[in-house]
Amino acid sequence: MYRSNRRWKEKDELFSPAWLEELFSLQPDGEQSPKLDPPLPEETKDPQQEYCDLVQRTQTDFINYKHRVEREREEQTKFAHRELILKLLPVLDDLERALGDIPREVADDNWVKGVSLIQRKLTAILEEEGVNRIDAQGVEVTLKGRKAR
Repeated sequence: MYRSNRRWKEKDELFSPAWLEELFSLQPDGEQSPKLDPPLPEETKDPQQEYCDLVQRTQTDFINYKHRVEREREEQTKFAHRELILKLLPVLDDLERALGDIPREVADDNWVKGVSLIQRKLTAILEEEGVNRIDAQGVEVTLKGRKAR
């Protein structure tokens, strides 16, 4: 048997006897048969198995989608909390300054006690979110050893 090297033939070689001999091989009984390779048997799966595989892939894709959406939602929540905390910190500082400058003659009034209660509740909420007080009064601030954000 002859093997075809399956290269493109030039126009003048296309139907030459050598090319035809290469294309057709002689069988032992002397008959000519095409040298064409038989088609490879396609893997025929049961349609039911194909649908089962499709459903499994779809379920896996959906589970991955749910996990991704959940992670994105958590990231958005963390970002929103961070932004809110950054906006509330100056308010807390202002409340502390206002409570520190209250005259003694009104210190026992109910509205002062109410503002003090609001300041304590706001401090407790921020501490629950992981914000801690830093006593930096009288401490020199240096940026050495700090990372930029």
